[in-house]
Amino acid sequence: MFQIKKNKEIHRCPPLGGEPELKTKLAKTRWLADIILDWLREDPSLGPTALVKKVVEKYKMEVPYMRMFYAKEMALDKINGPWNESFQLLYTFKAEVEMASPGSVVAIDKHTVPYKLKSGKVMHKECFRRAFVCFKACWKGFLDGCRPYLAVDASALHGRFKGQLVAATAVDGHNWMFPVAYGVLEVESQESWTWFLQNLRDLIGHPPGLVIHTDACKGLETAVEAVFPGVEHRECMRHLVQNFTKKFKGKVFTDNLWPASYTCSSRKHLFHLDVLYKQKPGVKEYLDEHHGRVWSRSQFNEICKVDYVTSNLAESFNSKVKSLKGLMLWQIFDKIRQMIMIKIDLRQRIASTNYVGHLMLPSLIKSLHARAKQLRMQCVRKGMEAEVTYTDSKNRQWRYPVSLVDRTCHCRGWQIRGIPCIHALFFMSVIGGEDGEVDQYVSEYFSVAKFRAAYAMNVPTLLGKDQWMKVDPGFKLYSPVLTRPAGRPRKNRIRASAEGGAPIRKRKCKRCGIPGHIARLCKNAVDPAFGMEDQAGAANAEENEAAIQLEIEAAVQHEEIEAANAEEIEAAIEHEEIEPMDREQREQMDVELLEPMDREQREQMDVEWLQPMSLEEREQYSRECLESSKAMIEANFEEYMAEEKAQALQKKKNKKEGKRKVDTGNIPGRVTRSKVVAPASHTRSKRKILF
Repeated sequence: MFQIKKNKEIHRCPPLGGEPELKTKLAKTRWLADIILDWLREDPSLGPTALVKKVVEKYKMEVPYMRMFYAKEMALDKINGPWNESFQLLYTFKAEVEMASPGSVVAIDKHTVPYKLKSGKVMHKECFRRAFVCFKACWKGFLDGCRPYLAVDASALHGRFKGQLVAATAVDGHNWMFPVAYGVLEVESQESWTWFLQNLRDLIGHPPGLVIHTDACKGLETAVEAVFPGVEHRECMRHLVQNFTKKFKGKVFTDNLWPASYTCSSRKHLFHLDVLYKQKPGVKEYLDEHHGRVWSRSQFNEICKVDYVTSNLAESFNSKVKSLKGLMLWQIFDKIRQMIMIKIDLRQRIASTNYVGHLMLPSLIKSLHARAKQLRMQCVRKGMEAEVTYTDSKNRQWRYPVSLVDRTCHCRGWQIRGIPCIHALFFMSVIGGEDGEVDQYVSEYFSVAKFRAAYAMNVPTLLGKDQWMKVDPGFKLYSPVLTRPAGRPRKNRIRASAEGGAPIRKRKCKRCGIPGHIARLCKNAVDPAFGMEDQAGAANAEENEAAIQLEIEAAVQHEEIEAANAEEIEAAIEHEEIEPMDREQREQMDVELLEPMDREQREQMDVEWLQPMSLEEREQYSRECLESSKAMIEANFEEYMAEEKAQALQKKKNKKEGKRKVDTGNIPGRVTRSKVVAPASHTRSKRKILF
């Protein structure tokens, strides 16, 4: 006879009835690697956290972070091959690019690294060092259609290879980012930067009016001067201010340093600098020594037609490729190639459809017309020249001579930007007609022809990695020698407070109440107004309230100590109330009182100062002492002062003679979360537990 029974319990084993909040051991690393393969093929930049969320959504189970981390590494090795062998694919990528786009350059630098076998024999292998990528469409578009301006910067990779992703970025007539070249360096040094810039110069040469904008990277300043001698080397103003405010603080520096950078007039620039020089000596010497590059618009040349004072253009490129910096190098290069290809194709279609029949960029001309309608100035004309007067909010008048023939304005904004300034725009609106048309006074860098020339070519389209031809360079390229620091790699850099990061918070000392240090390192005298609990140096926050109460009761039981020193306690209290002292005087008094005593005597003095009175009683007692003391001082001041001096001398004499030592045998141990700790005679713990 058979009996069928039904299990009414809920099935809790994932994935059928699992609980996502419970991390399962059933999902092994190899199984996870198999199920995340398709997700990583679509988006290789997915992190372990995002993959864990996908597994929870699909399979109703949650796996540990580190298990997913190793599963991702295993899955990427299945997709792309082992990481150590991926550097050999760089030569295959180089061959594919140069074959699909003649004139493009992919340079790979290696070095020989010795290593020793177990037998002791020394061998050598070729390891990857750095790489440079520049497509023909990029360097030719830069020369034909972009302004001679390059923003150069580096960004740290956060994959296995701890290198630097570097890029040289230009700007077109629309002020859109135009990548010229990119690459990877093993480290930011003069040698590596020189190698990168030399490869770049071999392609673009040294155009007239070339400007290179940097943020003072390590070794970059020297490399720029070595490869591009005589070039206008601009320094990022944001980094300059960040370094400047570390040494010179005050509102006057903030109010004058940025205006000195923004103004195109040399006179206004010198005016703001004079204010800084007069405010604090050493400002001029600091700027000349540490920031000798060009950082003000008043010093910019009139050929480049770019008025950027920061290197935010390079930072924009870094933000675009942020999600790619954890991939393999050939993947990074290929993904950036695709990004550039898409952008160039989009702008080619814009130029062929939206700009037909236009001489200059329509959006630029539209913005200039809108700006001219809002101007309220006075104009005194003489042919194609005029004096334009502008009145500011403080009723101050500023007069600027403008010449349409020479395309100049005394403010120098027109010459530097290549676009008519507000004074020239107002003069054109006064003239009107054909002579007042804005189109003819805009630099050719903002023409539709230049924009089309910049995007005349496109980067090559390539086959998939598995379809690439095998290339044998004659050796095997190994992975670089890693110098990975301890800990988990950081993906996002710590931003300064000026960049929108978290403000700097200083710790507040629990003993004296002054920020900037902790109680253990405090060397200041205790402020009486800071509170009795904090005066005691309550740095032992681990003690609970019950333990502290027991310790206080044990200390109060020492009535013999209090009775022996009651007169000294009363005299000390009266002295504090009769003759109020500042902090420096209190510190000096503490030194005089405590110096002749050993550790046990100072701890005894702490016990003596402990008064079993409430806060209201102490305040009332202090007021009574103060009133009586004032009356005594008014009655016989000189006699009282002589008596006080005699008492002070006698007190010092008594201290030198010594007091009887405190018996700490009855003081209970310090109660912590795990055990009872007896007070040690050679530490400060006895002072802590008494309070």
